[in-house]
Amino acid sequence: MKDAIKYFRIEAQEHLEGLNAGLLHLECEPGDRETLKTLFRLAHTLKGSARMVALNDVGAVAHKMEDVLGVLREGGTATGETVITAMLEAVHVIEQMLSVLDDAAVPAPDTAPVINRLQGALETARAGAPEAAARRAAPPVKGDGPVAPAVPAAPTPAPALAPAPTPAPAALAPTVPAGPPRPEPEAAVAAPEPRPAPRPAGDKGMLRVDLVKIDHLANLTGELVISKIRLADHNARVQGLANDILRSIRAVNDVRAWFQSKEVRHLLHGTAQGEALATILQRTRTVALQEGFKGLLADAKAHAAQLDNLVSTLHEGVMDLRMLPASTLSTALHLVVRETGLHLGRPTRLEVEGEHIEIDKALLEGIKEPLAHLLRNAVDHGLESPEERARAGKPATGTIRLSFLRHGAMLHVSVADDGRGIDLERVRDKAVALGMLEPAEAESMRPSELFRYMMRPGLSTAERVTEVSGRGVGLDVVAAALKGLKGNVEFASAPGRGTTVHLRFPVNLSTLDGFLFVCGHRTYGVPLEAVVQIRHLQQVDRGICAQQPVIQVEGRSLPYVSMQRLLGADMDEPAADAVILHWAGDQVALGVDRVVGVRTMIVKPLVEHVGTLPWVSGITMLSSGRPAVVLDVEHLFMESSRLGGGEPRAPRGGAVAPAQAARRGPEQAPALTVLVVDDSLSARMMEKGMLDAGGYRVVLASDGAEALEKIAQGGIDLVLSDVEMPHMTGLELVRHLRGQGASQHLPVVILSSLGSEVDRKRGLDVGADAYLVKGELNQVSLLQTVARLIGNANG
Repeated sequence: MKDAIKYFRIEAQEHLEGLNAGLLHLECEPGDRETLKTLFRLAHTLKGSARMVALNDVGAVAHKMEDVLGVLREGGTATGETVITAMLEAVHVIEQMLSVLDDAAVPAPDTAPVINRLQGALETARAGAPEAAARRAAPPVKGDGPVAPAVPAAPTPAPALAPAPTPAPAALAPTVPAGPPRPEPEAAVAAPEPRPAPRPAGDKGMLRVDLVKIDHLANLTGELVISKIRLADHNARVQGLANDILRSIRAVNDVRAWFQSKEVRHLLHGTAQGEALATILQRTRTVALQEGFKGLLADAKAHAAQLDNLVSTLHEGVMDLRMLPASTLSTALHLVVRETGLHLGRPTRLEVEGEHIEIDKALLEGIKEPLAHLLRNAVDHGLESPEERARAGKPATGTIRLSFLRHGAMLHVSVADDGRGIDLERVRDKAVALGMLEPAEAESMRPSELFRYMMRPGLSTAERVTEVSGRGVGLDVVAAALKGLKGNVEFASAPGRGTTVHLRFPVNLSTLDGFLFVCGHRTYGVPLEAVVQIRHLQQVDRGICAQQPVIQVEGRSLPYVSMQRLLGADMDEPAADAVILHWAGDQVALGVDRVVGVRTMIVKPLVEHVGTLPWVSGITMLSSGRPAVVLDVEHLFMESSRLGGGEPRAPRGGAVAPAQAARRGPEQAPALTVLVVDDSLSARMMEKGMLDAGGYRVVLASDGAEALEKIAQGGIDLVLSDVEMPHMTGLELVRHLRGQGASQHLPVVILSSLGSEVDRKRGLDVGADAYLVKGELNQVSLLQTVARLIGNANG
């Protein structure tokens, strides 16, 4: 009986997934006869199977569903929202009943309420609801001949009719009380249709395999990949040793040639030394040895290449067994959007692109809840009410687009809505109110920087507390899930046009292309996709900018921090190389002792007794058998910022540096104010540090458009602007200022990485008072230029 229940549950999961997907399809296409037939067959099969294993409560609910579907199928009545909702709730209750089969301590849900709702749906279907009648009315056919009866178009096969093995979780339907989590489906591959047509000869069909067995096989192939890497390194060492031997053989051949020359043979002939050397050379079979070594090396290389190909193919094949299409999530996520929209009174359509993209099952399950949360958030925070949308000239039904895209070793997922967009001022106010930011610090931040604070615990912009949002559970749950999946997130938003959330994940959570380097006597690794470039450090590259260490890379000053300092070493020895890393739009140069290079890494979590280390993403084994630590790039950036090697923050409490404030007494006039305009946070803060040191008050802007707003508020004595910026470039900003009477004579200094004479002339021609090049910038030259135009800060 136990086995019968096990197999029934696998089969039932498939039927329930098909019912969920089919009902959602039917809601969009109310008169789809083929879908009704398929749903009726699924409910009928589920009822019969449940009764065979003595699960009579499941059978009773399925029977009532079958009755409703039978009336709809036979009577031609179009389905309405009431009927669809009752049927979806019934599917959810059955899912809950299946989830507690193995736990006798948890009571099964009461089926009476859902059966009563199904009875109401049955009566509605029998009577023919007014909304259904309106939908059945077909428009007349225009033409010269007689009017033909309306014939429904052939239905488009949807995911509804090809159930995937991972059903929607019970927790995703907010209008139904949540129950315990459902058990894992035990099929690793998509199952066939519930009553498939007879297969043609030669079709072997599908085989259900326990996921535990596939996971075990995947782990073994992962170990095999490690062994392959070790063998490759072993072969490299053997190759080096063989080359040494071949060089020795060539040396012996040179000695033989020398010994056989007339002059040497004449000198050594008949001597003891000559006889000994002749004996040694006779016994040394250099030709055979040389040819044998060459053949052995060629065979070893061929076998290694063949093994490499076989292991790679085997590993890819085993990992493919764990791959499921993104469409596996579609039904669950459609339910999330439907239930949230109904609950909030906001009709919403979810469009899914890239459903054919295949994703590792572990990653698929990991992204399910973050995506569900983002979709609820999009409906609740992003989309307006139908009345608001009408006033804005938008259709009453909101649209959310969910996209999946595979790009190399990364999975890109985006959630885009056509709603109101993110209110950045509200985010600023919330971050300040919660003590996350000081007002001056919040004011100077770019939108991309503010978006990060939306992922902090407790920061929610909900105006009211509802079942959907406003209870302090914000995007931090998404951030936590992303960290576990080694992913990252970026936001894009336009007022009145909507918000897009971009997520990026490694396709394979256990294997990744990594970059290894050495610091001290330990080897460390980071994901290769986080590495921008490698640079051998020379003294001329190093510098100090705004009291922070930097290195010069292609005319730019990048924040620099050594790995030794991050590890807390007492002595910070000069690093030989710098690894330029990027994360969330920022870059930092990490000083290391030695670069190892690119390796395929099998990343494993830390052993349980070690606990969690925030700066460690996992452990990988090197070919030598020693472990290497895989670093968490996000935490590395946070630490580099904290130590002063990353993003220096504005002084707490205001824009004036405390040291300068101490020097100026209350009797002194306010400091001269410089507006720094640059889309790079690190550049803005470094320039701010230089001006702070000179005693100037500094105001920050991230582009020309924001700069104009700050200038309009008054109090700006000089503008220091970059050239290449979004929205409004530095040249456009200068041109705009020179065309306005109020700002016509406001001093402007261009500070750009563009240093050619043509660029300088272009900047001065539009009206800039001075043109400085970032690659040549230092604190003295900047302060001298500013003082020449507006005077010293302290008079």
